[in-house]
This record gives sequence, C-alpha cells and structure tokens, in this order.
Amino acid sequence: MVIVLRNYGRLGNQLFQLAMLYANALEYDYRIINIPFWQHAAKFPYLERDGLIKVTMGNIFVNKAVKRVLAQFVSKKTGRILSKKGLFLRYQQTEMESGIEFFDLRNEDYLVSAKRGIAAFFGWFFEDLQSWYGHSDEIRRAFRPDEVTQKQAKAIFDGIGPSTKIVGIHIRRGDYRTAYNGKYCFDNEEWSGIICSLNHQFKKCNESVVFLICSDEEVALDVPDEIDIIYSRENAYVDLDLLSKCDLLVGVMSTFVCWASFMGQVPLIVTEEPEAVSMSDARVCTGYLPNKPLFA
Repeated sequence: MVIVLRNYGRLGNQLFQLAMLYANALEYDYRIINIPFWQHAAKFPYLERDGLIKVTMGNIFVNKAVKRVLAQFVSKKTGRILSKKGLFLRYQQTEMESGIEFFDLRNEDYLVSAKRGIAAFFGWFFEDLQSWYGHSDEIRRAFRPDEVTQKQAKAIFDGIGPSTKIVGIHIRRGDYRTAYNGKYCFDNEEWSGIICSLNHQFKKCNESVVFLICSDEEVALDVPDEIDIIYSRENAYVDLDLLSKCDLLVGVMSTFVCWASFMGQVPLIVTEEPEAVSMSDARVCTGYLPNKPLFA
C-alpha cells in the first residue's frame, strides 16, 4: 500500500501526480491512499471503482490527523529505504529547485514495500513513464469527471455547428503574476492579439471557429465583433472537461491545460511569446513531469 501525504501544486499538478502513481500501481498491482486529494474526490467518482485507489479517508479532520502523524516519519533524515521492515519512506522536494532528481517508481525496494508493506510519499518528483504510456487509456477512463460536470460542459457547447472548430484558450493569472517573474501572466491585450492571430489563420484555411475562454479570474477581451467568443463561468472541473473537448488548445505552460490536452488528446499550443502563436506548433500533450510537459 502507498500513502500519499502531500501533493505538489494545484488541481492539474495533483491529477498528474496521482495518475503517475496509478499507472505504476496498475503495472505492479498495489493499492494507493491519497490523503490530500479528498477535496476533489467527489468530482472523480470513477477512480475508486476498481479498488486500486482510495482518495479519501473519512472526513477532513481524520485526513489531517493521519497526515500529521505520518508526516513526522517522512523527513529528509528518515527518508531512507527501510525495505527489510517492509517500510519505505520518501521525502520529496515540493518546490521547484535546480538539480532535482526524479525517483524511479520501478525501484525494487519501493515496489516490495508498496505490494507487501507500506510506502509513503511526501511531495512529488517521481516517475515511471513506461507504465504511464502503457496505461494511458486506463488513466483516461479512470479520471473522467462526474456526470454532472460532463453535462454542464456539454450544455455550453450546445448550438455550435459540427463544422465549427472550437479553440480553447486557458488564461492563467493568479499565482502566475509572481511565479516565473510574471513571464506567463499575459494581459488582456496580449490574449486578444493571440485570438485575432488564430482567427486569421483559421480564415486562411476557410474554416469557421469559435473561441472558448477559460480563466482563473473574470476576463473581458477586446476583439472585433466578427470573432465568436464563449466565456466559461463554471468551476475548474467543468473548465477541464470543456477544454478536453475542444479541437485546439492554447495556453501558457500549465498542468491544467496540459491535463485537458492529455485527457481529450487535443493538440495544444504552449506559448511563451504571445505575438508568435502558430497552429503549426500544436502537439498533443502525452504526459507531464514538474516543469516538463511531454508531447507526441
């Protein structure tokens, strides 16, 4: 059994972390308890159906108590392999630091404890891309959102003609105002320029297009009236499902939009320069390691 005590980052990060463990657990047949994921559990009801993952342990107070007790034993000093006693404790860095070494989930001592004893993680920076790619379809099935979320997303797209391309634009600000020195926090004018550029590219291909705007804050972009825009005013779960059902995605480097690309196998343009966005740069995200999106 593997117990996760702390996840790194927001929803997109947590989904990729849990999915990486899930792929490894599918490959090597062990069970996972992910304590920090309890707040998202209701939105991902298919996760627990095969008995492989438990994303909650009772109520919030039980979760916090168990996490607090176990975390005392998962430190840098005690984060050594204790496989002879069936216990594996791993303290992972939880901030982006230089020289990060990823832990290989195929480690033999870890797998012995995961299958026959207890293994615990505090943080992220582990990987098993072999299992990830081998079980990508199972991940997509297990991590589907609940039916209510799917219906809310579908309702937003009702009325859009089948021949119209839907371009999902993910605008992330919030923590990105300061993270990476504000490099990825584009203003409204920059996002409007991106949309106008893409609209022109679609016109050159004689294709009709509508732009779906998903943002972590209220936005109102100034674009010509001829450009069709839909603003999502829903929660993050609906936005993820909406983005996964688009024909093309555009966003800055973020696990959120990368997860949508992975789930829906939708081509994604990750842009660092708002004035240089080209449809030819779109690629499907096949996975994600911290600060390292993986593309087909």
